[in-house]
Amino acid sequence: MGNISFGGLASGLDSQSIIQQLMTLESRPLGLLNTQRSRLEQQNEAYRTLNTRISALESAAFELTQLGNVRGRKASSSNSDQLLATANANAQTGTFSVEILQRASASVLRTGTDATQGNGIGGVADASDFSGLNLTQINAANRLSSNLSAGTFSVNGQNVSILSSDTLTDIFAKINTATGGAVTGQLRTDSSKGGLVVELSSAAPIAVSKGSSNFLSAFKLDTASYDSVNDRLQSSDAVNSVRSDLRLDNSAGQTNLALPVGSGTLTINGATISYDASQDSLNSIINRINEANAGVTAKFSNLNGGQLTLTNQDLGPTGIFLSDTGNFADALGLKAPDSIAAGQSAQLRVDGGPIQFFNKNTGLTADGLSGVLLDLKEAAPGSPVEVNVSADTDLAIEKVQNFVTQFNAVTKYIDELRNFNPETRQKGIFLADSTIGSIRNRLQQTLFESVSGLQGGTGLGNLSELGINTGAIGAVPGTTSELQLDVAKLRNVMENNPTRVAQLLGAEDTSTGSTGVMSRLKDYLNGLSSVTGVLNEKQRSNTRQMRSLDTRIQTMEQRLEKKQILLENQFTALERTVSRLQTQQQSLNSLFALVSQGRG
Repeated sequence: MGNISFGGLASGLDSQSIIQQLMTLESRPLGLLNTQRSRLEQQNEAYRTLNTRISALESAAFELTQLGNVRGRKASSSNSDQLLATANANAQTGTFSVEILQRASASVLRTGTDATQGNGIGGVADASDFSGLNLTQINAANRLSSNLSAGTFSVNGQNVSILSSDTLTDIFAKINTATGGAVTGQLRTDSSKGGLVVELSSAAPIAVSKGSSNFLSAFKLDTASYDSVNDRLQSSDAVNSVRSDLRLDNSAGQTNLALPVGSGTLTINGATISYDASQDSLNSIINRINEANAGVTAKFSNLNGGQLTLTNQDLGPTGIFLSDTGNFADALGLKAPDSIAAGQSAQLRVDGGPIQFFNKNTGLTADGLSGVLLDLKEAAPGSPVEVNVSADTDLAIEKVQNFVTQFNAVTKYIDELRNFNPETRQKGIFLADSTIGSIRNRLQQTLFESVSGLQGGTGLGNLSELGINTGAIGAVPGTTSELQLDVAKLRNVMENNPTRVAQLLGAEDTSTGSTGVMSRLKDYLNGLSSVTGVLNEKQRSNTRQMRSLDTRIQTMEQRLEKKQILLENQFTALERTVSRLQTQQQSLNSLFALVSQGRG
């Protein structure tokens, strides 16, 4: 439902229409201010868009001042399983032979195997004979990596039933009885496997199968194979286990370390790690070693009867220096004669030359292969790998094409901003802006300026040598607006005179010290788009004007609001006056009528 108006009831005037027309006339200056502000905002949006496109063009120009992009090289390996190669712009083209004699490795200090398990020097887990313990006692003492369960299993097809009260000696006797004396068993130390093993002996092959008991898996017989040479089936690995999560003083359960551990301080490569057996577990000490910046990585495994390993983080023959004021190192077998394995340097030959040594396997720069980084994957003495280094023109062409695209995007946008359509009479927002016009001209001028001191060739010393021109290939520069790239021409000049290309673009110095095209253009573009550049200064100027206009608009809106209220009040007063006069007129008319009737 529309607004209901009673204006002009007394006077007969359409007061609201009159007020609206008067306010429309009064508001014309406000409309001009809003139009002016809107245009400034449109200009700022155009400046921001132009700035973004100029920044993209600057980045594209910068890419062409980087030698690795312009005079690129690529390297390939004849055997990527042995060797990977990456070339930079300084690499010499050609084919080279690389023989990897050995890869670099890290020094390792680990639980020794020089002596049998449990002697406190060469072993970790307690290797004392526990064949006299029953299943319950074995589990309580943490002698195995998993609890041993009662139940059944079979040997040579004969069931063997074991109880929680059975000892290992009892179980071996049951195996012997079940097989009619064909199979005997024992628990013994095998130094080659680093600890205790179960050994079943028989002149004939032994076949075992699981039942309801986990006896076979607990003693690693399910993964073992019959040894026909020694007539035995033996645990595939040592079965005695260390509980690395329990306190080292055994107060929370048996850890089964070869020696009881007290307290002390480990010093590894100068870093100190204190330990207290009443508080620490093997795991907590390992964590502390790894957090101590000792240059080593520590880890523990229950394989081979238990093994603590400290591995140098750096490759090469650098040693690991360890001392201990307590007996942790003794208990973990870190002082055995064979506990240290020194790392080795990588060794290689280039083109049959002298052996070169490196304390790493990746990112190697070898004599005879300057500018090429090598990653050694596998040593293969006597089987050299061929490394081929060739020019990589594809990368440069991609970078040049990107520049052409970005340049065209900038110039096309500037043309749109300065365009005038004679049919629609529509004007670009910067049609009369001399600054934007000069940017367009400067871009074109800078792009085709000549560069002096170029190596080789007799060309004009500008980008037309590289197949970059305005318009169709072969057109005179400046006859059309968009850049075009002749890829075939660019590829040809890059393959035949890459140094001239690099100097022309600005990726390499010329003999006269002249600045390359892309370097010049990059510097100019940076000046345009920087915080203090002309485009940002234009935006700041417009913003200041908009703030001033905002104040004027607000003031004018307040004045117009008051003006409208005044007009409404004036017309209301007029209506009241007219209404009062009309009432008086009616009263007079009534009086005159009475007087006239009296005379009659």
